[in-house]
Amino acid sequence: MHELSVSVHRAPHLLRCLAIEVREVGLQPVRLASAAPCKRLQFGVGCGKNGRCNLVNGYKDFPMKTDKILLDHGSGGKASHKLVADLLVPEFKNPILEQLNDSAVFDIEGKRLAFSTDTYVVDPIFFPGGSIGDLAVNGTVNDLAMCGAIPLYLSVGLIIEEGFSIADLKKILKAMREAAANADVLIVTGDTKVVPHGAVDKIFINTSGIGLIPEGSNISGHNARPGDKIILSGVIADHGIT
Repeated sequence: MHELSVSVHRAPHLLRCLAIEVREVGLQPVRLASAAPCKRLQFGVGCGKNGRCNLVNGYKDFPMKTDKILLDHGSGGKASHKLVADLLVPEFKNPILEQLNDSAVFDIEGKRLAFSTDTYVVDPIFFPGGSIGDLAVNGTVNDLAMCGAIPLYLSVGLIIEEGFSIADLKKILKAMREAAANADVLIVTGDTKVVPHGAVDKIFINTSGIGLIPEGSNISGHNARPGDKIILSGVIADHGIT
């Protein structure tokens, strides 16, 4: 059992910093910017004979501190993880869900499959280089690929605000068709709902996808080991730290 000590100290001028130390030969303490309250926590990192390590009793030491859902809970950061870990996982607990990877991975008749779903609520719906349409396709395709799967089929769910422009809807659907073609996936089923004006912001899109994992592929966050290199596709903390 290796010990991971996390200390959060209040810095001068109300700045805060997070000090992380993994007490293992060859690893040095790391300091990162954080907005967390000052506290000291102990985490356990259990490593098996295969070198596979898992962080245990981590997020459980940060209980949700509000009885209301905040925007931060949907940001993909620590608050989102807490929402999932504290509320969703206990209710739907099962071995597949508890892996908490980008996609669920399971076997059916000797084939390993990946299954993922994501909902897109971005604003603006059109932005430089794309739209909510191709983002919805590419995002779910990416989640499948991150588990080593070859994406095959997608579903699409549209929640559209009453009064939304038909011309804009056509642009979004065209972008989705093109993104699906580029990824070599088929959109095979879906659902459309229209809600009263003001009930949603223009259009929300859900996409779910299924893919086939080739034999011998085993990509998972649980396979991370001390000393592994991390490849970043953007700036650290782009997604926020809450």
